[in-house]
Amino acid sequence: MIYIDYFKLPSQEIINNYYSQKNYSVYPWTIFFENCFEWINCKDITIFYGNNGSGKSTVLNLIAEKIGVKRNNELFKDVIYTKFGEIHPFDDFVNTIFMQLSFDDNGENISMPKNIELITSDDIFKKINNRLNHNIKALMEIEETRKRQKEIINKGYTFHNMNDYDDLVKLVEARKLSKKKYAEIHASKKEKMLSNGETALDIYSKAFVEGGIYFLDEPENCLSPLFQIELIKLIQEAVKYYNCQFFICTHSPLILSLSNSVIYNLDLEPVISQKWEELENVKIYYDFFQSKSDKFKK
Repeated sequence: MIYIDYFKLPSQEIINNYYSQKNYSVYPWTIFFENCFEWINCKDITIFYGNNGSGKSTVLNLIAEKIGVKRNNELFKDVIYTKFGEIHPFDDFVNTIFMQLSFDDNGENISMPKNIELITSDDIFKKINNRLNHNIKALMEIEETRKRQKEIINKGYTFHNMNDYDDLVKLVEARKLSKKKYAEIHASKKEKMLSNGETALDIYSKAFVEGGIYFLDEPENCLSPLFQIELIKLIQEAVKYYNCQFFICTHSPLILSLSNSVIYNLDLEPVISQKWEELENVKIYYDFFQSKSDKFKK
């Protein structure tokens, strides 16, 4: 489902005017000073490809900010303080971007879906780390709970008045329940620990819901080639069956092979769209495996 038809980034004239007015060479404007990247014609899956430092994550963040994407982490925006006032280059750039929604069969603009989310590799790592920290804390609570159960049993019970009734209840419970059951009631529960790749794939599978726009920043991080192929299946199913649209930045030859996609090569000046087989990273892998082809012969 194509909700957004195209984005128009600032022209070279607008970029030059910004420099002349601000007298500062500032990010993210510097990314687009020479690559002449102006039009992003979107498909079901729009991919931004390039090597490190090419600006693919920057483009993803800019257009995500344009449509007010929900973020799991705060976006860093540099602020420059001058004698003439503050300069907010990121917000200034976003304000120059034009976005055109697609049209329905009646010629009306399609409404933006409610589910719009950006998922970065940092988000994935953070959730993995949070799950690990939770389980460490849970293990400590379980150990403390078991000690407390033992202390209650060893202390026993002496009745003086009704104020001691609560102690009796605690003793009965401590004696009645096994260590495992007692800990389940009085301590935090451990979450099932998966590998980093399994956790990442689980996060993606739960994130993609009906009628959503998703921005994925280098989703191949944490994922083995096998899991990257599983992610490809999830994305293609979300497009086909759940009316989703994706914007992805990646340099993974596997993720780049997604069908129904347009790939913008930010390593080129000017930036143009290319086919999967024309990309440098794909050619590098192809040449490497070709050089090792004798290893695959039976």
